[in-house]
Amino acid sequence: MKAKLNVFLIIFLTGLLTGCTFISERAEGIAPSKNYITRDYQIKDFNSIDATTVGDIYYTQSTDGKSSLQIYGPDNFVKLIQVSVKGNTLILAMDKHKKIKNAKKLKITISSPDLNRIQFKGVGNIHIDNKFVTGRLDIESKGVGDVNVQELDCQNLTVNSMGVGNVNLKGKVVNANLSSKGVGDVEATDLEATHVKASSNGVGNISCNATQSLDAAVKGVGSINYKGNPAQKTFSKKGVGSIKGI
Repeated sequence: MKAKLNVFLIIFLTGLLTGCTFISERAEGIAPSKNYITRDYQIKDFNSIDATTVGDIYYTQSTDGKSSLQIYGPDNFVKLIQVSVKGNTLILAMDKHKKIKNAKKLKITISSPDLNRIQFKGVGNIHIDNKFVTGRLDIESKGVGDVNVQELDCQNLTVNSMGVGNVNLKGKVVNANLSSKGVGDVEATDLEATHVKASSNGVGNISCNATQSLDAAVKGVGSINYKGNPAQKTFSKKGVGSIKGI
C-alpha cells in the first residue's frame, strides 16, 4: 500500500510541477503596460464558455436577455485575447507563444441569460458571485486556479476537477455529480443536494452535502467528507482516502 501511495504521489506531484513551470514561464514574459483599457465586445448569444486565458473571469446571469463581454487590463494584454463564438460556445483564448506576467491585472467580465457549461484550461480564477439559476451546469476545470460559485440554483450539476485549484460551490441543487481527479479540492459543504454522486480519484478531497442519497467512491489519495444524513448511502473504497460524515 505504501509503495502504491508513493507512486501515486509522484505522478500527481509531477503534474503539479508542470503547472508551476507553466506559471513561471509566464512570469518571465511580457510585462504589463501602464495604459489600462476597457474593451467591450459584440458577441452572439451563448450558453457555454471555453477559456484557455490567463486572468480572472467574472460571470453574471443577465436579466435583460442579452449576452455581453468586457475585458479590462493593460492594453498590451487585452489585445492578446482572442474572442469568438462557435455554435453556442464562447471561446476565450490566448496565443500560447505569448507569455505574460502578473496575469491578475486582467479582468474578464461575462454575462448571458443562461450558462450550461464551463470548461477552463487557463490560469486564474472564475467567479460566479450572484444568484445563478439554470437547469444544467457542467464545470470542467483543468487549469490553475479556483472556480467559485456562490449562489447556485440548479437541477443537474456535474463537476470534473482535474487541475490545480479548488472548486467552491454554494447553493441548492437536485442532482450533483462531483469528480476529483486533480490536486485541488471540491468544496460543496454549503451546496445542499438531494442526490450526490462523488468520486475521488486524485489527491484532492471532496466535501458535499446530501439530503436523500449519497453514492461515494474513493480510488485515490483524496477523501470524501459528507454533511447531512441521507437515507440511502452506497460507499466504495479502493484507495488511500476515507469516506466519513462531518
